[in-house]
Amino acid sequence: KKPIIFYGQSIESLDNRLEEIFVKFIFKKASFIAVRDNNTKQLLEGLNIGKEILLMPDLAFRYESEKMETAEKNSVAITLRESNRTGPLFNAEIAGFIDWLVTEKKMKVKLINFHGNSFGEKILYDDVYEKVQNKSGAEKIMEIINFNNLNNIFADVKMAVGMPFHSIVYAVKYEIPFIAIEYAQKLTSFLNDASMADYGVAPENAILPNLKERYLQLEQNYQTSVTKLQIFKGQALAKHKEVEEKLRIILV
Repeated sequence: KKPIIFYGQSIESLDNRLEEIFVKFIFKKASFIAVRDNNTKQLLEGLNIGKEILLMPDLAFRYESEKMETAEKNSVAITLRESNRTGPLFNAEIAGFIDWLVTEKKMKVKLINFHGNSFGEKILYDDVYEKVQNKSGAEKIMEIINFNNLNNIFADVKMAVGMPFHSIVYAVKYEIPFIAIEYAQKLTSFLNDASMADYGVAPENAILPNLKERYLQLEQNYQTSVTKLQIFKGQALAKHKEVEEKLRIILV
């Protein structure tokens, strides 16, 4: 009989009793459980499944990123996500922020579709880009992001503003200070677990004055932020190896 292993899972919420019963049933069958955020750990512990639940970082932190070629860091990456917590007013604020970055800060802006080319995502990115006044320094990248082109896209990125969970994960991996727009619980959980809650802002508060203030804070404390990301990456890799050792005992 093969062991059932849950490795790197996360659960945002359980919205009814039926979901709780189902999740408890399948996790009680597990021989090994390691989840990627404390919110999931607490949720499962509340179901009294009677199993040890380990906490581990996202699997993206298991391996070092390739060293990027030296480049002038003169770009800001902005990644968005369709959400019921955003809309036309949110899009206008992001467009205004892009104009400020290009006009006042003399930065290039890469508006990157990090989550595939769905119809809803296309409408979102098109609307934001259409609202940008100074398009001379703004580039819209709609190709699907994959591991092969991440290096090229992030090579000249100095700072990032992101909504998709893995856009923030990869900002950390590439040691890029960031502002995370917390549209989902898994992103909030990641920031809390990584002691980076001060890097987050709710979508409702992602207005131009707040974004400018956050950006200027990152700019002022740039090297401190980079060092913090480097430390986190080292701790995450060490935690992965610790969890792997416990998993080997189950698999032997």
